[in-house]
Amino acid sequence: MTTERRVTVVYGPPAAGKTTYVEQHRKPGDLVWDFDAVYSTVIGLPPHFRRNCPHPLVIALRDAFIRFLIGHKDTTNVWIIESLPHRADRLRRAQQLNCEFVALVPHISECRRRISQRAPDCADAIDQWFASYDPDPEPPC
Repeated sequence: MTTERRVTVVYGPPAAGKTTYVEQHRKPGDLVWDFDAVYSTVIGLPPHFRRNCPHPLVIALRDAFIRFLIGHKDTTNVWIIESLPHRADRLRRAQQLNCEFVALVPHISECRRRISQRAPDCADAIDQWFASYDPDPEPPC
């Protein structure tokens, strides 16, 4: 008996705790795509230290990872960590991967507090995320 692969997308603003959440919930052997970690490795800057525009190489690597998942449904469970403030981007990801979502959206003041301890120069990224956030509608009762 084979079990179906589970793809979970964890999204939210910078300093929401996305990476921590995945580290606490993943199982050994699960695949993880962490945009910030890949960016940091490829570009050579600390995590959370990003200019306003992500590097095209990191975008291409992410897209290749998504294409791999689409073509290889027999992989182990997958966790994808992205910011995804726009509902349209989340819907596209859902259509691509038939995934589940975990929204981590702490209050903006908590995100600012956390980022001030790690990367104070990146606080504007939090304001940008919340300004562009398009929350999903509440399900009916």
